[in-house]
Amino acid sequence: MADLDTRRARSRTRTRGAGESVDDVAARLTRVVDRVRSSGLERVLIFGHGHALRAMAMLWLGLPVDRGAHFPLYTGRVSVLGYEKTSPALVAWNVGELYEV
Repeated sequence: MADLDTRRARSRTRTRGAGESVDDVAARLTRVVDRVRSSGLERVLIFGHGHALRAMAMLWLGLPVDRGAHFPLYTGRVSVLGYEKTSPALVAWNVGELYEV
């Protein structure tokens, strides 16, 4: 059952068709996370689509990319990655006017 859950979660983090694999996405976004952390900047603004942003949030937290399936992102919302003391954290998630889902 766990294997099936993992495959379902992975399919929700991958672009349909001949897109990048989950490992490719993780490798690319790990470079983004590393660049942000090493930049020395206090604030960085990143735009992207929901799947990539969820994957990046999981990498920020040190979690497997496929866990992003449990963190829906809605259109036009703002999310903030940061720290709780020294631990990576979701400071805000899906901030904005909510609607019935």
